[in-house]
Amino acid sequence: MSKKSTTAFILFCFVIILLAFPNLCINAAQQGLLLWFNKVLPSLLPFMILINILVGLDSIKSISNRATFITYKFWNLPGSTLFAFIMGLLAGYPMGGRIIKELVSSGELTSQQGEKALCFCNNCGPLFIVGTVGTTILGNVKLGYFLLLIHILSALITSLLLKPTYPLYPIRSTSLQIAPSSKTLPSLLNEAVAHSMDTMTCIGGYIIFFSVLAHLITDTLLLQWLFHLPLINQISTTTLQAILTSFLELSNGVNALGQISSPYALALLAATLAFGGLCVYFQTLYVLEGTHFSTKPYFFSKCLQAIISFLLTCVLYPFFSVYTQGTKIVFNHTWSFILIGFVSSFILLTHFNKNIRSIFTTFKESHRS
Repeated sequence: MSKKSTTAFILFCFVIILLAFPNLCINAAQQGLLLWFNKVLPSLLPFMILINILVGLDSIKSISNRATFITYKFWNLPGSTLFAFIMGLLAGYPMGGRIIKELVSSGELTSQQGEKALCFCNNCGPLFIVGTVGTTILGNVKLGYFLLLIHILSALITSLLLKPTYPLYPIRSTSLQIAPSSKTLPSLLNEAVAHSMDTMTCIGGYIIFFSVLAHLITDTLLLQWLFHLPLINQISTTTLQAILTSFLELSNGVNALGQISSPYALALLAATLAFGGLCVYFQTLYVLEGTHFSTKPYFFSKCLQAIISFLLTCVLYPFFSVYTQGTKIVFNHTWSFILIGFVSSFILLTHFNKNIRSIFTTFKESHRS
């Protein structure tokens, strides 16, 4: 069976399930709609409008020129990458991707630079981590700040681990060759509002769709079928349901993970915030439309960041537990050795792969000559 036939068969099965459980689908769609309208839209739309205006006013040029020394030292990328990293952290998913697209469109970054910067500039926002996850779900704002610290550290570590894969671009900024924008502020505001609302509408569609998909998998016989798979049957129903939901959709996933009693619940939450779920992944693909990026490095980097977040939580939580009274989570200190081993192995593999590619490139050039 071909790949297209398999995909069509799976989609047809989901259509049948939709018809078999109409009330479940309607309720899930309503939950997704309310989630988008009450939380996502108010928190993302103002950031999206302001960032579009900032890019249109060419205000990134001064930031880029001043931050160039730092970003080239740590990332081999232009100074505007620092703006994308900071604003991506402040605004949350998928604004990092949107900012990268705007920087590429305005000439601040090349397509290759944008593709590399995307790997660590698209992250979860502090409002969601501290407010929603820490305060509302976990009932402990200090845990929210701890998860925020883990999230930032994992993004930085990911960016540094991937640095050997970034080509060393010339230090001269491409933005210096671009004429200043002649658009007025009202014109920029109109364009920013129109583009932002268009993007937010599509994001809402993804949230609704993945909310329905998550409920179809976790609230029907599909979940029971998964329990017959090897190793999966060793996991409790609640934990498996929470993990599957978090893999598909971020908001419902972290809410489900916050209810489980596993000693690794906090580490799973950190990993989920780093990965973002398939819903955020497809939202990012949408905001990147027209850039012709390869999203394979981005997907790989989010998986890497999720692993690092999980291990960092296991290692650092014992030191933070003094400030989180009342929790029953206890981690084994051997996780620190696992983290060190994982990071060391990744660095060795990255440098080994880089050297192998360099040898092959040299061999090809000498063979041609």
